Amino acid sequence: AALAAAGAAASPTLGVVSDLAPADALQDVLDAFRPHVLASAEAEDWLRTAVDAVAVVLLGEDPEGPLALLRRLAEDPGLSERPVVVQLEAHHDRSVREQAVRLAERMVLMVSETPEELLELTARVLHLPESTLEERHREQLRRHRMQDSALEGKLVLIIDDDIRNVFALTSAFEQRGLRVVYAEDGREGIARLREHPDVELVLLDVMMPEMDGYEAARAIRELPGAAGLPIISLTAKALPGDREKSLAAGASDYITKPVDLPELLTLMRVWLHR
Repeated sequence: AALAAAGAAASPTLGVVSDLAPADALQDVLDAFRPHVLASAEAEDWLRTAVDAVAVVLLGEDPEGPLALLRRLAEDPGLSERPVVVQLEAHHDRSVREQAVRLAERMVLMVSETPEELLELTARVLHLPESTLEERHREQLRRHRMQDSALEGKLVLIIDDDIRNVFALTSAFEQRGLRVVYAEDGREGIARLREHPDVELVLLDVMMPEMDGYEAARAIRELPGAAGLPIISLTAKALPGDREKSLAAGASDYITKPVDLPELLTLMRVWLHR
């Protein structure tokens, strides 16, 4: 919600936190925004001073310093609401990825894994319309959205009784090469999983009649071979305890409805990259 209030205000200041020189593809994207470049050791003080600033944090070759910075930001009530984009790279292991996803539960943090995602998310946190980007960057985004190799060919199960949401997500997913099956309640979802043991990720609505998402998540975890299946819970309410209740029931992660598609796709990439 904090990102939706673009308004007519001036664009925030961008700080790029990088302890080493970025890869050329990332540098090309970042140059489009003329950022301040900072080491992780100095970024916290800079963010306190630059009250309108947002940050892109490049985890780089040694992610410990940047991750420590993100933990400090998450613990600071004055900084945890500041939008941050964190950039993962192919060499980062699952532990690093999961740390980034967990930090997103405690702060306004979005995870990027490609130069195209970095371009998209950085423009978003700066409230910059894509029309203000150079044509080559706009074309880069168009190509990325239509052909996403991290998602292409993956089979996703959507369990949601809101058929409009199912159709909207199915359309967006199929444009990106995903395959989709769906169910309108938890029991039907479990039946679909039995029919399609090759499902690689489940999107599970929490608020459903009869078997709700919590009960469905617990039942899915009991299915043979489903102990490690990524389950992302969807809920229309961001009530205190919802996230913890979802995770305790067996969900891998959590996102609120109405779903922010770029955020959801980023979350899906993280959990499908195993």
